[in-house]
Amino acid sequence: MVFKEDEILIKVLRQSKGYSARKLLEEFPDKDCSCSALDRLLRQIDATVCRQEVRHQQSTYDIHKRHASV
Repeated sequence: MVFKEDEILIKVLRQSKGYSARKLLEEFPDKDCSCSALDRLLRQIDATVCRQEVRHQQSTYDIHKRHASV
């Protein structure tokens, strides 16, 4: 089971250092969490980051498109 405080730390470590589920289990052996649960959480984090990047690219494109038409 992963708690909310842990999720924040996991997200930061995944995005800044590219930690995998195994690396997280090695770093925090005292946490009672399975590798599959961490894999699932990391997939959710990665999917969220990808969607945010796509939205940012679309909004940047829209801004440039509007300025070009003026």
